[in-house]
Amino acid sequence: MHRLYHTEGFVLSSVPYGEANRFYKIFTRHLGLVRGSAQGVRLAGSKLRSGLLDFSNSRFTLVRGRLQWRIISVIPEFNIWISLSQKKELRLMFGRVFA
Repeated sequence: MHRLYHTEGFVLSSVPYGEANRFYKIFTRHLGLVRGSAQGVRLAGSKLRSGLLDFSNSRFTLVRGRLQWRIISVIPEFNIWISLSQKKELRLMFGRVFA
């Protein structure tokens, strides 16, 4: 049986791999920096998609696999990117800080 880890975190970046999957760097409250993957997140009907946008703050449920963390559920709370969409200078600053 696998242990589930529930924590709040902030999505720093993501990289696509395979046909519909993504790797994520998430800074979490309890686990620190976590590198994990989400299966099928690039599909149009994915339930995880909205909470895994870059620069979003969400609640995550993670499972530790043999090689990496797996993201199995996400509850979105706040996306700073969307709130700053009208302010180009701030968006560029955030992009540089988190790059």
